[in-house]
Amino acid sequence: MNNLPTVTVGIPAYNEEANIHTILQNVLSQKEDGFVIEKIVVLNDGSSDKTAEYAKIIKDKRIEVVDDGRRTGKPSRLNQLYKLSESDFIITFDADVALVNNRVIYTLVKSFNNTNVGLVGGRDVPQEPSSFFERVVVMRLGRISIAGTLFGTT
Repeated sequence: MNNLPTVTVGIPAYNEEANIHTILQNVLSQKEDGFVIEKIVVLNDGSSDKTAEYAKIIKDKRIEVVDDGRRTGKPSRLNQLYKLSESDFIITFDADVALVNNRVIYTLVKSFNNTNVGLVGGRDVPQEPSSFFERVVVMRLGRISIAGTLFGTT
């Protein structure tokens, strides 16, 4: 009998065919040390691309793809996740992130060893641009952000 805490990982996704494989592989590569990943739920939010199809390619009995064809929004999909889960912990990742290492879920779950902790969050860290186009976009967005701060528009 297994007395380890269980985790459901939820991944709301809209038009994430380019990213869904990466986040699923990242979750599947997590070291289950002191917990068990019970379920990985991809909540396809009415994508017009092949997000759901690509998520179903990865064969793991823990992966469940919710694909009802409707666009209801991220909050609605998260509420759907909360109703589907019977795990001790629910962890959500956006579909367009890559986990920094194979101990991310462990670090989040371990935080609850402190009885004063009731909620834990992570911090997204943007990847460094790797192409000329990415560097131009980052520079352009940086200037917009700086200009908005200087002129009070953000």
